[in-house]
Amino acid sequence: MKRVRIKSKELPYNYPVSKKDAVEKCITEDYVFYVVNGTPLFFECNDEVIPTIKCLLKEPLLATVTVDMGAVRFVVNGADIMGPGITSFTESVREGDYVAIVDETHGKVLSVCKSLINGDTFVVGTKGKVLQNVHYVGDKLWNLL
Repeated sequence: MKRVRIKSKELPYNYPVSKKDAVEKCITEDYVFYVVNGTPLFFECNDEVIPTIKCLLKEPLLATVTVDMGAVRFVVNGADIMGPGITSFTESVREGDYVAIVDETHGKVLSVCKSLINGDTFVVGTKGKVLQNVHYVGDKLWNLL
């Protein structure tokens, strides 16, 4: 793994950091990610920089989509999210946007997904795949550091 120190202003999403924070860009065989004080906060996927779940647990940077408790075990195993498992969808989300998936009971972030539809067209009970899972609790990136 190659680690390169970078300036805090190079972090995406204007993430708040102090001058004392150690900010690095790490390059591995599988990922390019940004680390602050040893915690991976952002990663690159398809030439886009996306917040990690660890980042979203500290700072809510993405719109959220809520799934029912029956869908949780599938989401944390990397499955894409189907319409029937979604209980609420943020209307401002556009197709191609990244969203944070949270469970309906605790509101904890379970995964980061790419939206395959616009939020204003979603109706509860919509059939078919609605969100593509790109990062979830327990995946390689989660266990990296």
